[in-house]
Amino acid sequence: MKKSDILINHILQKRLFKKGSKDSWMRNSRARKEILFSLFNNNTSFALLNAWSELENDVKFHKKLSKSKMTSISKQIIKECVRTLDLSSKDEKRLVSISQMRNGIAHAIPNRSKPSWSDVSFTLRLAKKYRRMKK
Repeated sequence: MKKSDILINHILQKRLFKKGSKDSWMRNSRARKEILFSLFNNNTSFALLNAWSELENDVKFHKKLSKSKMTSISKQIIKECVRTLDLSSKDEKRLVSISQMRNGIAHAIPNRSKPSWSDVSFTLRLAKKYRRMKK
């Protein structure tokens, strides 16, 4: 058993793991750990998946997203970020592009563009700004 498993399973109090916890680290600690591992392995694709997970987790925590066939969850997340963070059209296009990259990675679509660390950083910065705006 790793030290982190001992810490999570035995030392930290169970009330930190409740779904309603306001502590964003506890809500998505897996994604943050995986981003760190991706950094050590220089794997931008895996880091982008986890960065998008972080953004999605923060938006879902503060806003109820509908599961309709008309609008995907990704589009709802983008719309919420644009509305809340007052993103420019350039940033909105970049977020749409990152969302498409993320879908290409998740569904193993051939001939997809490879993400950069800049894309991962942009996504994480948006997640952090969103968290701060919603406090």
